[in-house]
Amino acid sequence: MSAVVPFGVIVAVAIVFIVIAVLSSAQRANDVALDTEQQLFMRALADRGERVPEISDAVLKEIAWRLGLNNLRRMDAARSATGDDVLQLADEKGEALARFAWTPSTPGQEIIYRVIPFVLVALSAFALLAGLVLRHMRRTAETIEATETRLRHLAMHDPLCGLPNRIFFGEQLETTIENVRQTRAALRFSTSISIISR
Repeated sequence: MSAVVPFGVIVAVAIVFIVIAVLSSAQRANDVALDTEQQLFMRALADRGERVPEISDAVLKEIAWRLGLNNLRRMDAARSATGDDVLQLADEKGEALARFAWTPSTPGQEIIYRVIPFVLVALSAFALLAGLVLRHMRRTAETIEATETRLRHLAMHDPLCGLPNRIFFGEQLETTIENVRQTRAALRFSTSISIISR
């Protein structure tokens, strides 16, 4: 049973590291997708050759469809929906020409949604395996204990009639002698203490 505990700890630590790696990979994938979406949007605007203030909703729809940008829109107000990516285009002087927003794609969430079932299956399989191993170990220990008890009984008793034999008598005699010695030592000690206290 002691070998199962370290194995379980090792597996649990490995699963934690796998989950951390998946989460960090998912975050990296989201960041890369966001940067790529911004670069593709800027390239698509440059390819159109239109001036930014004159971009129509039809052009935005075409760019959104071609690049796979969800909910691409021009923003006039300074606020955007939570979780939206906002890109502000500025001229050479740094003055804002236009603001565009879209709901960014999140490939990291897709990674997590695809990996979580496998992690849960792995954890369930590990829990089931650990339960089966512990059950087997418990049964084996009970069998060994019962066998030892039976062998001890056979060693201490006659196999034909079942009466205690010489070995049993010798062990009982040794135990009784040892108990008497301990009792005498305790009596001597208590007697000497009572004599000293007077």
